[in-house]
Amino acid sequence: LAAALGKEGAAPRLEKLFLGNNKIGDEGCKALAAAFKEGAAPSLKYLEVDNKEQPELVAVCEERG
Repeated sequence: LAAALGKEGAAPRLEKLFLGNNKIGDEGCKALAAAFKEGAAPSLKYLEVDNKEQPELVAVCEERG
């Protein structure tokens, strides 16, 4: 998923992403955070993951509001 989102402007209309119960680990959360930081899913307003203790993912979500 992170690889697919890895390009700036990828998934421009994605507003909600539900990844609960998918066991996204530390590396997966870091990869998602990097993709979002690079501009992937620019319309994303809601993200649900089970691993909420990832500072990188939390920080990029907070930056986006």
